[in-house]
Amino acid sequence: MDNRRLNDVSNVKAIMMLSIIIYHCIAIWMPGGWFIVKTEERNVVLSCIAQWMNLIHIYVFTFASGYIYSVMRFERNHYNSFWIFLKKKIKRLLIPYVFVCVVWIIPFYVLFYKSSLGDIIYKYVLAYSPSQLWYIIMLFMVFVIAYLFGDKLYNLSIIRIVALFVGFETLYLMLDRYTSLPFQSAM
Repeated sequence: MDNRRLNDVSNVKAIMMLSIIIYHCIAIWMPGGWFIVKTEERNVVLSCIAQWMNLIHIYVFTFASGYIYSVMRFERNHYNSFWIFLKKKIKRLLIPYVFVCVVWIIPFYVLFYKSSLGDIIYKYVLAYSPSQLWYIIMLFMVFVIAYLFGDKLYNLSIIRIVALFVGFETLYLMLDRYTSLPFQSAM
C-alpha cells in the first residue's frame, strides 16, 4: 500500500476519533441513552446526530486502526518483536487508561455513587465495567490477540475467518450466560 492511502486511512481514523468526542458531548440528548439524568430541553437535531454517530464511529475507528496495524505488520514488516509491540500499546493505551481512571473516572464514581474499594477494583482494575474507558481496554486486548494470532489469520480464506468468528461469538454467548470475563475480553 502506498503512503497516500495509508495517510487517507489515518485521516479517517483521526476524524472518527473526533467524532467519538463529539458523540460523547451530545449523547445526553439521545433517547434511552446511558445518562441517568435527562436534559431539561429536548434537542431533536443533536439527538439524531448522536444516534447516527453511534451507528458508525466506533466501528469505523476500530476498522481503521486494525487496517493500519495489518498494513504495518504484514506489508511493511513492522512490529517484529512482541515485547516492543506490547510496550508501545501499554504506553499508548494502558497508561492513558490508568491516568484517566485515577484523575477523572474513579473520583467521580466515588463522589456520585456509594462505592467500595472492591467496587473500584472490580470495575476499573479488572475492567469489568470501566465506564467510558471500556473501549481502550477492548482495543488493547484486540491488538494483543491480533498480534498473537495474526500470522495464522492473515492467510485464511474469508469463509474460514467468518466461520472462526461465528464460533467465537457462539462461545462468547455460551460463556456470557454463566460468567463474565475481565478486561473487556468479551466485548
